[in-house]
Amino acid sequence: MQNRVFAMAATALLLTAAPTLAKAQQDWHGNEQQALGYPTPTTRNMSLDENWKVYQFDRDGITYLQVNDRNDNVHAVIGRLDDVFWALPAGKPSARTSLPSWRLKISEDAIPTVVYVDGDFSLVHYVDDVSSVWSVERIP
Repeated sequence: MQNRVFAMAATALLLTAAPTLAKAQQDWHGNEQQALGYPTPTTRNMSLDENWKVYQFDRDGITYLQVNDRNDNVHAVIGRLDDVFWALPAGKPSARTSLPSWRLKISEDAIPTVVYVDGDFSLVHYVDDVSSVWSVERIP
């Protein structure tokens, strides 16, 4: 019972704070930046592929990558803290994401496109006739 009350209180707190967190934020120099999840963030597009846009956000030691299509629809959001990656339930529809710690089966017929590279990992988009998978892959 006590855990349930705590969970309900924590959920209420997060829902109350959500509008504040979604508003424009400032970088270290006081410049206003749109937050993660906006269709057209003010940060630089770091994509290697012209069909996609990748925006990087860094906050409190955590790096977030937001992947948008050409029409600025959010497809995937991936978080990283050191060697740990996770996918956030974002986008329309929420993307299937393969992570180093949670590998999804990818069709042998899927065509890979490297969309982003950052030193020790890359973000690859695999597409076949029926599915699409984003994959965070370590670079050896």
